[in-house]
Amino acid sequence: MDAGRPSSGVLQTIRLSCEAKYKLGIRNAYSLFENKMSDEMCHHFMNKSIPEFWKNWNAKFKKNLTKNVNINGYVTDDTGIANAFAAHFKNVFHSSHDDKANDEFIRKRDGCIKADPQSCYGYVDKISVELIDIIVSRN
Repeated sequence: MDAGRPSSGVLQTIRLSCEAKYKLGIRNAYSLFENKMSDEMCHHFMNKSIPEFWKNWNAKFKKNLTKNVNINGYVTDDTGIANAFAAHFKNVFHSSHDDKANDEFIRKRDGCIKADPQSCYGYVDKISVELIDIIVSRN
């Protein structure tokens, strides 16, 4: 970086070489770890140490799929989670189809489009972030 990050030359060659050695080292460390686990399992299997074999097998292949889920500060099961989500979305749901202000807007919009579609584009300038925020937070 002190040399200005050259894209060619000796420094770039050294950088690329170091990067390749680093990646190779990571790959080799991963392979050694995997082989060690495989060697341990093979050793236990060959010595007929079945409980130790299955202990290593489970450590390597079995994934713990049961995780504790925390919703609203307490741990629940699948039914509790589903009920919590249902209650939350029941409280926050608002059907704009039932909204009288929405009906009035649709009537005005349709009337505007039928009367003169070109004049409706003048209303686009009146739409702002504040107006959208007021309408959305009306509930």
